[in-house]
Amino acid sequence: MSPYNNQFRIELPEGWEDQTVHYFMGPLDSGVQHSLTLFIDRRPSTSDVQEYARERIAQTLEIMPGMEVIKEEGKTLHGDMEAYEAVCKWIPPGGSPTYRKLVYIIKDKTAYTFTGDFSKRTLKTRGVQMDSMIEGFTPGTNE
Repeated sequence: MSPYNNQFRIELPEGWEDQTVHYFMGPLDSGVQHSLTLFIDRRPSTSDVQEYARERIAQTLEIMPGMEVIKEEGKTLHGDMEAYEAVCKWIPPGGSPTYRKLVYIIKDKTAYTFTGDFSKRTLKTRGVQMDSMIEGFTPGTNE
């Protein structure tokens, strides 16, 4: 099986817009069903990745009561692709602490948001796998 996800191509007529969300299911580990979600925004509000990320983080905090940012920083992928990462902690009602990793990239006027949820333990194991997948991410063309 190929490690690439080239499953289809679709031609969209005028007036249609691709608002793709990809969901990659990972392993069940320590009671957490891991996944990686990739949101593609073809019309980001800004070309500055930090500004874009902070807008989205603020939106996330609004809809997730009790969530707090425990880490945020800029980073570089592939040596030249700027990214911004945040890790948030959230305790759902009646649940265990959940750690959400958010990574934002803007490349060629398209924003990419990666999201994954972890336990405290799996943030250090499965979170590293998420980092590796993102490090290997290559944006396609918007044609």
